Amino acid sequence: QVVSRALDHHASDDGAAATAVEGASAAHTRNGVRMHPERTIRRSVIGSGHGLHTAVRSGLILYPLPPGRGIVFTNLSTGASVPAHLEFVESTGYATTLHQGDMSVATVEHLLATLHAYGITNVLVKVQSEVPVMDGSARDFCALIESAGIQEQGGGVEEITVDRRISVGSDDAEEEGISIEPADTLTI
Repeated sequence: QVVSRALDHHASDDGAAATAVEGASAAHTRNGVRMHPERTIRRSVIGSGHGLHTAVRSGLILYPLPPGRGIVFTNLSTGASVPAHLEFVESTGYATTLHQGDMSVATVEHLLATLHAYGITNVLVKVQSEVPVMDGSARDFCALIESAGIQEQGGGVEEITVDRRISVGSDDAEEEGISIEPADTLTI
């Protein structure tokens, strides 16, 4: 019943399904800043698995969203939502948890990394309290996105540019820490 109700609900404010914008262009520059087109998925898709930390059977539904909406997590039962934005990160201990008001969702990092890899900037994720871990990799999330298809949209999002070294924690190999710095090639 919950899944049926969720599938009947459309993501846009006016209740209409999100419409795709045709003719969007590839990356471009605006005011000297490299911009990438916004993207969503072409159609809704459903995935299921188990929560990594709760071990509870879990599922999710991905819905296309119009440009400018971002990635938003919504509770299947209550309709409460939280945007996938840094200001809503509640914790990062063993899993990233987003929280706003009555909505908390855990283990979002695997799905968010996959959405980023595909350049998806606008999508509604309907889920209970934890994103299913699937097989622990991005494979099943990739299959979901590829089965849904990708739709380029109008508008653009600014490319993140690493213009200086940023470090968190220790530089000592024996201690915890991570850093990122400008480079001509990707080196990890």
